[in-house]
Amino acid sequence: MGRRLKTAGLLLALCAVSTTAVSQELLKSGPNGRPVMVMDEAGNWSAPIQIYSDLDSESFIPDITAPGWIQWHAAQFRQQGTYSVYVYSYYKNDHVCRNQMLPPEYRTDPKLIEACAALRYLRRLVFVDTRKNTVTVLDVVRMERDARYNPRNQTVKPETAPLSGGSPLARLVPRITAIVAREAKGN
Repeated sequence: MGRRLKTAGLLLALCAVSTTAVSQELLKSGPNGRPVMVMDEAGNWSAPIQIYSDLDSESFIPDITAPGWIQWHAAQFRQQGTYSVYVYSYYKNDHVCRNQMLPPEYRTDPKLIEACAALRYLRRLVFVDTRKNTVTVLDVVRMERDARYNPRNQTVKPETAPLSGGSPLARLVPRITAIVAREAKGN
């Protein structure tokens, strides 16, 4: 039952991607759509730090080496082993959406194929607990090529997963944590 509801929610969110609304930009894209500026949790713009890349996608975080970000997060990381950060994914094509976001029984649905073709960016607010070895996705925003926020493309339903899992996000977190640990040590 839970998986069916989760799948239904994902499918509705993907369908909503194909509608546009004029609203706030969450990232600024450069040539070929690659992000050149991203927003952090405080609304500050910075050049992104690339933490992953393959043929189909790239993942970025805001500049967490900036003094403002470090001052805001270093004490919490040192004391509790936790931090939060936006993780941006840039999809170069629709392969990730069709192969990882759609359950096999929906991969031929024309509306979902169209929604996958429109999906270009994903922004996730994650909370990492290095002591519990978990990552919690607090918020997800799906964006088209215009990289604009549309409330219909946002999912606010926290989900926690172990970092030992094989999810794409679990592979990214150790890279981010290494940067946070290095920067927090210097403060």
